[in-house]
Amino acid sequence: MTEDYIRQTILLRLGTIAFETAEAALDPSVDLCAQLALDDDDFWAYVQALGDELGVDVPERDYPELRTVEGGVRYFARTLA
Repeated sequence: MTEDYIRQTILLRLGTIAFETAEAALDPSVDLCAQLALDDDDFWAYVQALGDELGVDVPERDYPELRTVEGGVRYFARTLA
């Protein structure tokens, strides 16, 4: 699975959780919750949906790694390697 595929999957999942997501306006290195005003439930739903789609069971201790787009790309690329 390529990093580009993972990045696109992350952006698609964000679009289903935060409907106002505009890919172009997202800073991939800034906290998603701050950028999109996600609460804990929204973030949990995002992580669960992303993990399901990519076939990865994401433990809660790893959630901080998924707080940015680039962190999520690195996490899933490493986990799926």
